[in-house]
Amino acid sequence: MHAEGEPTDPESLAVPVVTRAATQSSPATRIVGFDVARSLAIFGMAVIHFNLVMTDGGSSWLQWMADRAAGRPAAVFMILAGIGIAIRSRRAAEQGAVAIHRARRVLIRRGMFFLLCGFVFLTVWPGDILRVYGVSFLIAAPLLLLPSRPLLILAASIIAVFVGMVFLLDFSAGWDFKTLHYAGLWTAQGATRNLLFNGFRAVFPWTALLLMGMCLGRIDWSSQAVRRTTILCGLMVTTIAEVISRPLVAMAISAGNPSADAVAVFGTDSLPAMPLFLLSAGGLACAVIACSVGCAEARPRGLIIRSLAATGQTAFTWYIAHVVVGVGGLYAIGFVQRHTSLLALATATGAFALAMFSSHVYRRRFRYGPLEWVLRRVAG
Repeated sequence: MHAEGEPTDPESLAVPVVTRAATQSSPATRIVGFDVARSLAIFGMAVIHFNLVMTDGGSSWLQWMADRAAGRPAAVFMILAGIGIAIRSRRAAEQGAVAIHRARRVLIRRGMFFLLCGFVFLTVWPGDILRVYGVSFLIAAPLLLLPSRPLLILAASIIAVFVGMVFLLDFSAGWDFKTLHYAGLWTAQGATRNLLFNGFRAVFPWTALLLMGMCLGRIDWSSQAVRRTTILCGLMVTTIAEVISRPLVAMAISAGNPSADAVAVFGTDSLPAMPLFLLSAGGLACAVIACSVGCAEARPRGLIIRSLAATGQTAFTWYIAHVVVGVGGLYAIGFVQRHTSLLALATATGAFALAMFSSHVYRRRFRYGPLEWVLRRVAG
């Protein structure tokens, strides 16, 4: 199964009104728009996974859209994680070396926490991404003060290494793509290969998106002009990646390559996450994030914005719940593999609306979501 979700790494969960000045300068301010973007990614994740288990993979346009969306919510989560790390590291840098050392320790502890949780969660959800999240945190910890240019070079290098691995190694090792079963997952070799290289979401190349997010966390998100530029550039990158993908696939097939190989290398599907997919998904993620920040700034006290923000602030909890309660519940009542994509979309929308309502009510009384509270108690 495809795994789109990813846990939030919450900052202080007090949600003040975000002004343009406060967004960039105040160390205590939480940028509500990031929470809104995170909640939208949760919705996308729910739509994809509910469609996956409720339908038999028909040929409707909704089915096509759900298939095309695979991996996009995960890109939003990964970039947001990098943005959050950059913001916290900037605040720590303002306080001195001791604060930076403390921020690195917390990041390492949280990385280990997510890595452990990911292996536990893998027993019930083969598409777990928590492990990748955890390893990416461990990689980011020593890079908190690294300038943006070296970060981008490192991100590009990670992508390049992954492309080399795809051509030199067997990406299909362990996979039965017809059943989406991964043989030998619980062996040392299989677990390492799945985590680093050919899992649904693997360290190579997904950590590159987190590093790119760290660079984005250094821009002035309070500037409307910067947000508009981010939206425009993101959509342009996505469009270019999608437009050039088709002729490249056609050229590769005409050169005698199997169609499956051509699509894998030059397509924009998430498995494997080749450069054109990363450009498409990363550009779309940037546009979604910038739009969310703008909408939250325009209507910070609106009921919908506050409910979306509350959902995003408890995203770790909802990531686990959407699988255990949502997908698990569908299987428990036998509501699987015989329905339309429209019904799957309606079910996911209803479930997300319930999550928004629950989060809004819950956050009126509690500062942290249940699993967010556990994260802070265990890892700081």
